[in-house]
Amino acid sequence: MKTMQLCLFCLLFVAGYSHAQTPLQTVRQGEEAFSQGAYAKAINNWQQALPQLESNAQVDLHIRIGSAYQALGDYRTAYQYLLQHQKSATQQQQILIHSQLADTLLGMQQTLAAAEQFEQGVKLARQTQQPQMLAHILNHQGTFFSVQDKTKQAEETYEQAYQQAEQAQDADLQINIRSNQARLALQQQNITQSLQHLQQAQALLPKINFALAQQLALAQLALRIHRESQHPQALAFAENRLQLAAQNPATAKETPRLQAQVRGYLGQVYERKGEIAHAQKFSRMALFLSQKQPDLSYQWHWQLGRLHRAEGDIPAAIQAYQQALDILHPIRMRLTSGRRDVQEFFLQSLRPVYFGLADLLLQQAWQASAEAKEQLLKQARATVEKLKVAELEEYFQDECVAISNLEKVPVVNLDALTRHTAMLYPILLPDRMELLVSLADGIHHLRVPVSEREMTQTIRAFQYNLQDSRNNRFIREAIQLHEWLIQPLLPLLSKYQIDTLVIVPDGALRMIPLGTLYDRETRRFLIQDYALAVTPSLDLTDPRPLPHENISVLLNGLSKGVQNFTALPNVPREIRGIESLFQQRQTLLDEKFSLTSINQALENQPYSIVHIASHGQFDTDPRNTFLLTYHDKLTMNKLETLLGLGSIRKQPVELLTLSACQTAVGDERAALGLAGVAIRAGARSALASLWFVNDEATSKLIVEFYRQLQQPNTSKAQALRKAQLALLKQRMFRHPAFWGAFLLIGNWL
Repeated sequence: MKTMQLCLFCLLFVAGYSHAQTPLQTVRQGEEAFSQGAYAKAINNWQQALPQLESNAQVDLHIRIGSAYQALGDYRTAYQYLLQHQKSATQQQQILIHSQLADTLLGMQQTLAAAEQFEQGVKLARQTQQPQMLAHILNHQGTFFSVQDKTKQAEETYEQAYQQAEQAQDADLQINIRSNQARLALQQQNITQSLQHLQQAQALLPKINFALAQQLALAQLALRIHRESQHPQALAFAENRLQLAAQNPATAKETPRLQAQVRGYLGQVYERKGEIAHAQKFSRMALFLSQKQPDLSYQWHWQLGRLHRAEGDIPAAIQAYQQALDILHPIRMRLTSGRRDVQEFFLQSLRPVYFGLADLLLQQAWQASAEAKEQLLKQARATVEKLKVAELEEYFQDECVAISNLEKVPVVNLDALTRHTAMLYPILLPDRMELLVSLADGIHHLRVPVSEREMTQTIRAFQYNLQDSRNNRFIREAIQLHEWLIQPLLPLLSKYQIDTLVIVPDGALRMIPLGTLYDRETRRFLIQDYALAVTPSLDLTDPRPLPHENISVLLNGLSKGVQNFTALPNVPREIRGIESLFQQRQTLLDEKFSLTSINQALENQPYSIVHIASHGQFDTDPRNTFLLTYHDKLTMNKLETLLGLGSIRKQPVELLTLSACQTAVGDERAALGLAGVAIRAGARSALASLWFVNDEATSKLIVEFYRQLQQPNTSKAQALRKAQLALLKQRMFRHPAFWGAFLLIGNWL
């Protein structure tokens, strides 16, 4: 869409203002800022140029400004901005606006409205009988179907788009469509088809003038195909495109940014070919050319770090990785804002930098002296902690999630809180797992020879089997995971008389409750030997005992079936059971359980515990995460507002209990959202379930948890353990599908 928008704008601009250079320069400055991810600067430049343009050219620029707001992640402003200028648009511009509105609505998770905008745009484009315009919007609609995993519709729409682009003799657009088809085929793991589309795009290159950005896009796509498949043809394609670009005299006239990308990606090609010297040469050239481009320079430092590691120069590799991370960490939110492929980008381009540095530090720790080893282990853990905070910020798309909680959390030496508590920090690496165990005498370091891939596969099978209470197929994975994660620790846990394990899970480990792991020798579940808690980040954990005096509880529940959700008939019994345990309480049940009532209750009293017995859904996208009230849905943003500190509440909520929530099977991001619920809501700890549990079993466990919590010197983790054991002893509910789903998140004391 960008190519079409700029094409239209330039035609209009040159026609009306060929004698004036200042506005054009300002527009180009905006384009350069946009390409570098400086979207706010781009908006500012374009708004400065607007008054000097004729009306049609202004609309073209308004469309670009809308795309910049979208890139910032400010979808509502982008949507309103585009709507505001739609009326003054020409028919061609209206087609572009329909396409841009659809993309914005998709970002707002309004897929039906987005589909409607595409349909209107396609209908209008067909009426114009201009194949180029129709090809553009069909191409964009194909990408929409691809994002929605509607593969067949995407394939058909892309092919229609290509036929129209061919009719219009628009080779640039044909190349773009073939590239999108290659990405779609790669998404389906059809490497042969992906390479075929890439070759078809290459065959069209002689029909267009040399365009470095086009060459780079194809080379990047080829490198991505090679990364996924290791197919030599893809790597040869990327090398050929980049060598031709480097040798073309026109490249020297391009911006330093584009020149840096040519050299940097050539360095990547040589890295994959094992030609370290050539790779280092081009990587350093790229670094020199992108000194003022942090989104590029971190990549070349990271690349140099990988190359130093390949040479066996670990100290130099650590230095390069640290430089990359120093540049990356402050700009990480800017890099992910507004991206459609944010999850893939995070996994492929951000996470490996953090884990790469941690990996190198852990390797160095094995050869270090005792004193140096402790510092290296802390440095490695601190590096992964930065990533865990970044993951939560990316999931909630809110940098304030971490900042606000870091302000609330006192500086506490968590390693000093471990007299009878062990803090387990598993770090999953491509070729192994490293276990960092904090005990009273410091950090212990263990290595387990299991790859991240094998661990993840086992976890996914375990999660699936664990939820089926009709059989015990989960036992095989429960034993295997116990042998990997717990067996190596047992001598230490015994020596230090550990009774509580606090785990900081990584990746797929967030999807399973570790209390359900099974010891083959003792024939006992882990929860039978230890109280357990999880926390998404040590830096965001506020460990302090629950005050047992003057506990006030706000009880919220929904037993009736509303908004197409099933009834929860045991919720009234659960609420009554908890009411009998606390004198200071207020209950909002069924019709009384509304956003207005919760708000009023929390404004009147700063409750220590907020209990919500209602359907809850944690989704890949936090905007689809909610707790069900009688008439509405309580989103994470609303929950944060309700529980936030203010004139009434001077201390965070001690405990947020969500007794009927669930995450999708196999969804790591949804599990991340559940793990971060306490942090997002501003509570010290949360009790929640990974999957929906039998209503009666939930009621029994939750009431017993609160009963145990009232016992002197009983931590929240110990209270949950006792409640789970009580359920396990009942024949009807002894399967871990009933008692295992519940997690204590955050402060375990």
